Amino acid sequence: MNRYYFLSPAPGLAVLAVMLGITLSSGLHAAGTRGFQPKVSQAELDKRKAERLKAMEFNRTHMHFISTPEAQGYLESLIKGMRSQPAIKKGLIKVKPVKITTDSAQSGFGKLCKGDGADTPDGILASQRISAAQFERCQQNGVKGLVEIKLGYEVLALVVNKKAPAMDLDRATLRRALAAETRKQGSDKKPEWQKNTSRKWRDLDPDLPDTEILITLPAEKTPAHDLLQRVIMQPGCKGGKPEAGKKTAQPQPPGPKAKCQAVRNDDRVRAAARPGAVAKAPNGLSVMRYADWSKIKKTGVRLVPVGGVAPNAKTIQSGLYPLASAYYLYIKQDHLPKLPELSYLLVEAASDTAALDAGYLAKGGMLPLSKDEFVQVRTSALRMQAMSAPD
Repeated sequence: MNRYYFLSPAPGLAVLAVMLGITLSSGLHAAGTRGFQPKVSQAELDKRKAERLKAMEFNRTHMHFISTPEAQGYLESLIKGMRSQPAIKKGLIKVKPVKITTDSAQSGFGKLCKGDGADTPDGILASQRISAAQFERCQQNGVKGLVEIKLGYEVLALVVNKKAPAMDLDRATLRRALAAETRKQGSDKKPEWQKNTSRKWRDLDPDLPDTEILITLPAEKTPAHDLLQRVIMQPGCKGGKPEAGKKTAQPQPPGPKAKCQAVRNDDRVRAAARPGAVAKAPNGLSVMRYADWSKIKKTGVRLVPVGGVAPNAKTIQSGLYPLASAYYLYIKQDHLPKLPELSYLLVEAASDTAALDAGYLAKGGMLPLSKDEFVQVRTSALRMQAMSAPD
């Protein structure tokens, strides 16, 4: 209840003050007192000042998003799609330009969760979901609500010639074929590393064909090569229990990051701008985007299962196929009323023209969500719901 203090109040004014919930006092004749003054705590004054400053800060000239390198093209497509919405295209609705900062997922989520002020990003498009620890950090720093939009999947496929011997690779064996260095046997306590000299698949697993290892990879500094690092090389750096698959195919033990993630570059493994070319050789294997496989699948090549699972829409969307990663868009819920343009980007991300099979994200190489997933995503986008803590 606000308290106001008056000098020498008249009796009628006192009655009116009581009716209005105001407490009067006639004992304030101290020097320097003029008229009436509200009695407000310093904490309340500081709070009001902070709110005024925060509102003024959000009068900025742009939206600010972080993107992981492999996701930037998709973010730019969403922004372009947003600007193509009829009301915006005709100039009936003005939208601010978008500033994009490229960063790793870990660093990007750190900046997103730094706080909720105007000096922090409005959102992020990342090639992985926010972790429970990162979400908790957001909560602790005042980012109370994140709207999460799952966009689709980026997928790697293993492709060989139809005449090649049958094989089923697990992820750990594939990593051992690709690694530039492997750990010496018996160096459990203090890892010692040696150059990978494997030349045949049978060198890695006696159940695999006695054929030459000949692999082409996506060119470096491409989204597909980044995905290869995330879903094949990096998991092996974590050590722990063996992955599911053949008993002889153990995950790479922990070690220096550079050694764990380094890919060999010799006569066995090489990067190529057109990785599908080697798959046409009898013993060649190409690691390529699943979207690129669909363009060459009628040219005498076939897919290799990974851990007994062949890639297709069902196995990818269900999470069974291991060489896949989902893209997620996050927008701060508290920023939506302060930058209304953000809501148009949310709507665009869940639109038919962007997210369905014939949408521009799919044409760019992203595998769309299942119908059930898409319905859930659209509901969250239209309601601008804050996500729950991830598992």
